[in-house]
Amino acid sequence: MGSAIKAFLEFNPDHVICTHFTPAEMFDRARRKGVKTPPVSVVVTDFDVHWMWVYHNMDEYFVAEKESAARLASRSIVPEKTHVTGIPICPAFARNYSANAIRAELGLHPDKTTVLLLVGGFCINKIDILARNLLLHDIKSQLIAVAGKNETLHHSLERISREFPNRLVVAGYTKKIENFMAASDGDGVFFAIGRCVDWLWW
Repeated sequence: MGSAIKAFLEFNPDHVICTHFTPAEMFDRARRKGVKTPPVSVVVTDFDVHWMWVYHNMDEYFVAEKESAARLASRSIVPEKTHVTGIPICPAFARNYSANAIRAELGLHPDKTTVLLLVGGFCINKIDILARNLLLHDIKSQLIAVAGKNETLHHSLERISREFPNRLVVAGYTKKIENFMAASDGDGVFFAIGRCVDWLWW
């Protein structure tokens, strides 16, 4: 038994719900080795059920749409195990927000195109460079940039913000990302699910 599975089972859970394929793979491997586990359900949080989601030793699958269920069936997952439920989201992402009110709170212009730039804490994408180029070449836009826990990136964005007053809001790690999404014209994927609006990727 792998150490991760062993440590997890010490919690003695009644049921395991996997919202990512990595733990599903771990439990599938453990079960194939004869390890006794509680029931394991997999919630597929992608619209496309790619091969990394497919493990035959799971008890249930929850998918976004009928096409996803059909894709699982084509990979020999018993249809009776699959439930079409949509992708669950936090209720905060399904609420209606006033973009103008949030922009005003942030010190942004209510009528300008507002772009939200996001990266993970490790900053794989150089959004400070992207932000500066956007501000230089698109004078009609304003930006919200979230640096997460990347302090170096945060400081770089702050310098750019001083170069372009009232056009760039910089944030670090936040538990209110739904407000930034609501303030932007390109809403995030959770908003696309919860509010049926367009998805803009930067």
